Amino acid sequence: VDKTGTITSNEMDVREVFAAVGHEDGLDQSEELLARYASTVDDANITMAALKAYFAETDPLEDAEVTPFSSKTKFSQVVSAGTIYRLGAPEFLLSKQALDKNHSIMEDRTGRGERVLALVRSTDAGATYEPLCFASLENGLRPNVAETFSYLRDQEVAVKVISGDNPLTVSAVARSVGIPHAEDWVDASELGTDEDLREAATRHTVFGRVRPEQKRALVLALKDAGVRVAM
Repeated sequence: VDKTGTITSNEMDVREVFAAVGHEDGLDQSEELLARYASTVDDANITMAALKAYFAETDPLEDAEVTPFSSKTKFSQVVSAGTIYRLGAPEFLLSKQALDKNHSIMEDRTGRGERVLALVRSTDAGATYEPLCFASLENGLRPNVAETFSYLRDQEVAVKVISGDNPLTVSAVARSVGIPHAEDWVDASELGTDEDLREAATRHTVFGRVRPEQKRALVLALKDAGVRVAM
């Protein structure tokens, strides 16, 4: 199963916008920039819809060149006045140093089952992107979803949760509806080889940061292990 739309509803709400470490004094400006970014990007997904609903309508960024969100890159991009802005998964946008620096404040939210997005900027496409602020978002649960997974458990059906979101977020949501072994998660972006992926398919329950092509590979790995698979 996926997370969004399967365990959770297709409705998403912004819980809060919070500053990157070192940018606390500029949160108001960063929040205004995020609002203008949301007004600039026309992505037709529930994430952008939630951001647009959270902010009052405002002017878009000027002379913007927009690259829509991609499930492969995990971010969207706007180029305006010589500055490149990106919004998406922190793990795909931040340097290791910036991830470590902001790890605690992000994990506070992902550990509650919230999804965290980073707004970053740079004046050089090949340079390191500077984190400005983060937005945390939350989906409500679908009706009767806990009962559904209880039924599957009684029928001895093993549930695997495969999602593009942060594995901590996915794990927290899966635990909240009683999926067995939901605390056993893996970050699929760190599965570097086909063998790593095949081994993880049978060992873990929750898969986060999964790329589209990895979803098919995980299903095939489970079938190769001799089990019947339904999605």
